[in-house]
Amino acid sequence: SVLRRIDYELADPGIPDDERASRVATAYDRFADEWFDKSPVAATAIFRRAVALRDGGKPFAALRLARKGAFRWPQTPEGDACHELGRSIKFPEIQFETERILSSPFPSIDVWAKNVSRLHFKLVKADWRDLLTKSPHGDTSRDRKFALSREKGEREWEVPVSRCHDCKLHRFSIRMPSDLPRGAYLLVAGKDEDSVCHGVGAFAEFVEITDLALAVDSTFEGGDIRGTLFLSESGRRVKGATVEAWRRSDATDGDELVRCATTRTDENGDFEIRGVNSLDGCLRVSGDVGETVVPFDRYGSYGVSYGEDMKAHRLSLLTDRVLYRPGQPILVKGFAGAFDSEKRAYEAKPGIKVNLELLGLDFRRFGRATATANDWGAFSAVLDVPSTGSHVPDAV
Repeated sequence: SVLRRIDYELADPGIPDDERASRVATAYDRFADEWFDKSPVAATAIFRRAVALRDGGKPFAALRLARKGAFRWPQTPEGDACHELGRSIKFPEIQFETERILSSPFPSIDVWAKNVSRLHFKLVKADWRDLLTKSPHGDTSRDRKFALSREKGEREWEVPVSRCHDCKLHRFSIRMPSDLPRGAYLLVAGKDEDSVCHGVGAFAEFVEITDLALAVDSTFEGGDIRGTLFLSESGRRVKGATVEAWRRSDATDGDELVRCATTRTDENGDFEIRGVNSLDGCLRVSGDVGETVVPFDRYGSYGVSYGEDMKAHRLSLLTDRVLYRPGQPILVKGFAGAFDSEKRAYEAKPGIKVNLELLGLDFRRFGRATATANDWGAFSAVLDVPSTGSHVPDAV
């Protein structure tokens, strides 16, 4: 009942944060001292106090306290909880974030790590179907990742890190090698070669490395899909590539994909697929320039306006990720073109100046940038998002 009252104070919104933390810490310490030699319930208070210290940026104080509870009450559920907490504080940890589709110039890998001296990466060949989630709301099975992570990698590399042995998570921005093989892979990261070889203590995500960029109309009106295929680095349009629409099979509860339509890009790199009546699937593009796979819910977008020449000017915009944390730069790639109704063809618009603005839901401007299209109509820019203060947008 005493611990329940402490928990109640912890959840009381009427107490200021600093005062609440101080009162709860004092209560846990007093309870643990009183019951330390009487009952393993003291280890519960020690565990909760240690968790608060760890979350408050004091891992060594949390470690000392957790070891105290584990040593006094061994082989009890309460003491075991303290033991596991101390073990987790000292245990090496690695996790990373990167884009699912990687194209040149490659983005950096954002890595969070603690208690390691170096980061070891491995690329394991995967099937393109692995890039898709097993269900609309879940990730590909953990068993599949674990099985692939134990296989030999197509490419491995290592990066030394510093300031990483204080039991705190540190963020590192790791540049990817520029000569990575193209295709679908499982990217595995661990503290050393042994961990990534056996999949133990490693972190893994499916990625695709490609030279292609696919801009697709996100409206999905009437089940029709329209888009344009480019080379990601130069912005040159790709003609004659095969574009396939795949959707999940109702007969297998969505576990398998079936091809429902096929077309090819025209002279301008454009394509259109009609009558795809499901948003639960992907586009797969293949050809002499490589291949890429894009889920239906991860499109870029088009904007169309009419100029004085009465041509439909079109801007295709893509960003390097779907979600951003405060302070993460938004990398924008785009293509400027126009549709000539007489020639029935699209043409690049080199030299066009593009103004980009980052707007919140209330239409406040959080950032702006300008860019100029190159000879292929391609342009790129970086929009900075504030990292602190009241000017951080919740959504844009």
